[in-house]
Amino acid sequence: MSQTDLSTIADKYRENKRKIEVLEKENDALRKLMIDELDNACQDTIIVGSNKISYILVTSSRLDGKRLKADNPDLAALYMTESTSTRFTVV
Repeated sequence: MSQTDLSTIADKYRENKRKIEVLEKENDALRKLMIDELDNACQDTIIVGSNKISYILVTSSRLDGKRLKADNPDLAALYMTESTSTRFTVV
């Protein structure tokens, strides 16, 4: 692949990322409208047409790794795992 081809692909990639950002902002606004409607109706779920819209409080429990490491570093070290990942960027 030539550098010109790769440059064209990178330009298209960046253009698509910008389009995605615009769509995400639009979806955020639509999401807010639906949440406001649920709040106004004092409901956590509404079925309209073929759509089920829910806005429900969810609680989860997670391990506080930073606190464990600070309070008991030896115990934390027994359960720590190292991970490696790759990062792809086009700017």
